[in-house]
Amino acid sequence: PRGDSSVTPFRMEGDSLRYAVIAPIRMGGPVSSWAVVWRRLQSGEASRSLTDLIGASARLSLGNATGDVWSNMSEPVEPPAPRVDGTFDSVFLAMATDGERVLASRALVAGTPWVVAIEFPYSDVVSPIVWLARRLAIFGTALLLLGGLLAFAVARSLTRPIRELAEAAEGLRAGDYSRRAPNGRTDELGELASAFNTMADAIADARVKLQSHAQDVEQRGTA
Repeated sequence: PRGDSSVTPFRMEGDSLRYAVIAPIRMGGPVSSWAVVWRRLQSGEASRSLTDLIGASARLSLGNATGDVWSNMSEPVEPPAPRVDGTFDSVFLAMATDGERVLASRALVAGTPWVVAIEFPYSDVVSPIVWLARRLAIFGTALLLLGGLLAFAVARSLTRPIRELAEAAEGLRAGDYSRRAPNGRTDELGELASAFNTMADAIADARVKLQSHAQDVEQRGTA
């Protein structure tokens, strides 16, 4: 090694990881020698705390970038799911060693030859999304059904008075001067029915007056 202190790749000894910290020794000049200190990494409690923090179903492992040693900081574990292209710092879908589909990610630990890997069972990630999608689908179907019922009710409330008005107009055209449009509304259709009935009354009155005038003319002509 050159420059500042560095660490070596992990070595598995029993259920724990060992690594060496190498630091330069300078006696007022260039590096004269190197100090090597071996340390043991074994922290099951820290691993469980991290797992509890990111999710009970998560699998956290630490290993060498070469992929030869992996541990959950409590005991040796199987290598996590690899990324096909070998890249890091991204999330990808892969197949774990036990055949389970997982959503995984790997990240290099800066300044070290180590890699942190984390995996989530794909089913655990997708199931809340599927549940939400189903809820949204049910809610959307209910809204569509309610909207259809409201549209049907509004259309019926509009088409019935228009149909009744058209039938009254047809009856008036056919000579039934007693026909009137039903009028129990206070909206624009009600105003239209009221105007039609006023017109029908005026036509009926004019017809009565015209018949009376015709009778008078006929009587004067026969006298």
